[in-house]
Amino acid sequence: MQWRSQLATSIIAIALAGYLLISSNSNKSLDELQAPAQPGYYLKQATLVDTGSNGNARIKLQAAQVRQNVEDETINLQEVKVKFHSEDGTPWVLTANQGTVPDKSNTVQFEGNV
Repeated sequence: MQWRSQLATSIIAIALAGYLLISSNSNKSLDELQAPAQPGYYLKQATLVDTGSNGNARIKLQAAQVRQNVEDETINLQEVKVKFHSEDGTPWVLTANQGTVPDKSNTVQFEGNV
């Protein structure tokens, strides 16, 4: 009979401690709570294709990783490969360790073993 009263006392103590813990966290103001920084987009094994006026692929950009930096809105590319077909049909291939697209830009800046 004694063990039952000890068990009941323990359960009540645990429930009271849990209630106090929950109520102390809910008393924080909204100013004290901060949302974590939201990530930009992130892609793996991405392929981007730009087509010409005839509908054929003109530029094909492949990257192992594409990541947007939310602080300055730049886009960072890793292990980049670009296939380009000029107007006369001549194929070109560019490879680079990394590339960067500045905010509000349509230009990729390549670096590293270009």
